[in-house]
Amino acid sequence: MSEKRRVVAVIPCNNLAASEDFYGLLGCRRDPDSEDYGDYVILTDDGGAEIHLTKAAENWLVPGKSPFGI
Repeated sequence: MSEKRRVVAVIPCNNLAASEDFYGLLGCRRDPDSEDYGDYVILTDDGGAEIHLTKAAENWLVPGKSPFGI
């Protein structure tokens, strides 16, 4: 029997609150009973998908210029 595998995207962002709001529009929410990890936010949706948001290092993400994305 094979094990079930998961892939989780860890997304650096300049504004955690704005990013959480954006992914909220897509149905991802923070579990209200989850631990507070400071500059690291774990979001899930009803289907079990998981997205992790982390505060980007200063000057790592430049809006309109950074080649990073999902």
